[in-house]
Amino acid sequence: MLLNFIKPSGGKVALFGREMPSGNVAVKKNIGYVPSDVRFYPQLHVEDLIRYTFDFHHIKEDKKEVDKLCEMFQVERKKKFGDLSLGNKKKVAIVCSMIHQPELLILDEPTNGLDPLMHARLFRLMKEKQRQG
Repeated sequence: MLLNFIKPSGGKVALFGREMPSGNVAVKKNIGYVPSDVRFYPQLHVEDLIRYTFDFHHIKEDKKEVDKLCEMFQVERKKKFGDLSLGNKKKVAIVCSMIHQPELLILDEPTNGLDPLMHARLFRLMKEKQRQG
């Protein structure tokens, strides 16, 4: 309901002081989302997906932040998305969900397919983001 994928059958849903679904567009600008089943266009290179994410959010690319996230999660930007393993697809989705600095991050099975090292890095990053507010 928060992402407006399903409609409430009753009551009200509000996020960031805006009632849904009328505040849908404004609210989604402040949300990062990683689905359990990550699907992007398989023929696109990871670096293109990252660039499109910036374009989608109408923000200038923050190379330093992207480099940090890609290095942290060992994302191979030159590969085609369709050639990646489940875990690597998940890592790309995590990077894309965070590069616009969302106020809320919704993660559906974020560690599915991640090796233990990446799992630990993800949760360390989540704790760091939580401390930052």
